[in-house]
Amino acid sequence: MSKDTEVDMKDVELNELDQEKLPMTGDGPGAEKNGNLKQKEPEEDVKFTGLSKEELMKVAGTPGWVRTRWVLLVLFWLGWVGMLAGAIVIIVQAPRCKPIPEMNWWNQGPLYQIADLDAFNHDKGIKGVVEVLDSLNQLKVKGLVLGPLHTVQQDQADTLDLVSMDPGVGTDQDLLVLLDKAHKKGISVVLNLTPNPGADPWFSPDHLPKVLDKLRDAAEHWLGMGVDGVQVCGLAAASASSDWSKFQGVVQGNRTEVDVKKRSLLVTQQLDRDRQAGLTDYTPGLDSVWVVA
Repeated sequence: MSKDTEVDMKDVELNELDQEKLPMTGDGPGAEKNGNLKQKEPEEDVKFTGLSKEELMKVAGTPGWVRTRWVLLVLFWLGWVGMLAGAIVIIVQAPRCKPIPEMNWWNQGPLYQIADLDAFNHDKGIKGVVEVLDSLNQLKVKGLVLGPLHTVQQDQADTLDLVSMDPGVGTDQDLLVLLDKAHKKGISVVLNLTPNPGADPWFSPDHLPKVLDKLRDAAEHWLGMGVDGVQVCGLAAASASSDWSKFQGVVQGNRTEVDVKKRSLLVTQQLDRDRQAGLTDYTPGLDSVWVVA
């Protein structure tokens, strides 16, 4: 057998080999064969499609899964009830909050003082105050301190009249209109009843008992009209007098079950804490003593 015949026979043998085993040859027609390469056909991808509805229903009805669902359901509700009971216990055993102290009107906002009503708002007096109520309300003012409104002849105790209004300031009807409109806006009105402003507030020690009588009558008059408080200067001497208790009946007499709004007494002279407390304690019905000067 010739050499060429032997080569052809080898080619036949290679062609008859398993198709997965192919000869590895180099590039080009004269390259030598140097082995066989096993070629695997790709396998088909197997995808998990899960259980069908019928299979799931069949599994769900097995005793094991039924018991598992019941256990989880019971644990859920036990946990929920436990948290609810714990919250109730915490609320019941928590310390009580202190009650919020009552806010009086003088604690709710600033006061606006108009000492010279004759010159206020272009000499309009009380009517001028009524015209600016909207502006004062926008400023969150909660109280007006007006006056003195009464006619005063300085150092003339005998002519003192604390219940008559200075005609240049306005009339009682003007004051009633002011009180009505101010109260509708949540603004309280305090009158300055200092007997002798600009000088000795009580004229002299000898005049003190008589002046206190007039002050009591004036407080009863103005509080009866709806005024929310009075301002009196120089109480250091007056509060030491036994006649100071005359304020007690005035303030209590103007209180009713319907009128629960507290009245105030403004003090414009420095007093120590004991004297301040003494003024309030000694005058039932007066709810606050203010030191404003």
